[in-house]
Amino acid sequence: MTERHELLAAISFNDAVNAGSTPEQLVDAYRAAVLREAAQIAEGQKQYELGLSRRNSRKQSAENVGITRVVADLRRMSDEAATR
Repeated sequence: MTERHELLAAISFNDAVNAGSTPEQLVDAYRAAVLREAAQIAEGQKQYELGLSRRNSRKQSAENVGITRVVADLRRMSDEAATR
């Protein structure tokens, strides 16, 4: 059983109706919110330090590119969850 199915099993139909949606919509909205928050946290991991050696500057740039890619993937996954 996936985490999504476990969460769906934990949400009652009444909870969903009271929120004006289905259990699936609640799970997808929660997933989208968590992914957006993870993207914001990852975005905050970028570093911009001045005065680094050429080697460390290149390393920092490569790390920032990697972080940018992770952030883009997290945002894409969030958008997909929100439009399910």
